[in-house]
Amino acid sequence: MTIFVAVFLLVAAYFNWLNVSFFVGPLRFGHWLGVLGTLFIAFFTPAYYVLKRRYPRRLKVMLKVHIFGTLFSFILISIHFAQQISRPPQFYPDLGTGVISYVATLILVSTGFLHRFKLL
Repeated sequence: MTIFVAVFLLVAAYFNWLNVSFFVGPLRFGHWLGVLGTLFIAFFTPAYYVLKRRYPRRLKVMLKVHIFGTLFSFILISIHFAQQISRPPQFYPDLGTGVISYVATLILVSTGFLHRFKLL
């Protein structure tokens, strides 16, 4: 179900059915979504690795937060990415590192998904 929601929101952001182009402070809302998703993945993924060994009794709760938090973060990053690639040609961004970062995040989430359901 989460994958369908992610794909729907990605398509909605790409075709501008979902407006994330308004400013919140110095950045557009779509940028804040990307920043929020990236920060969660960047900080909680290594923290989960350390905390699951330190507090093994809380593994179930931490695993749920890790799984759903990372999937939600990926949705936020996907909305940001779709918003960026849907910009008009005169305002098109330089996607060099953005594409690489998005593909790396996609691989990270996909392998975690496959590992979780024992498909790997």
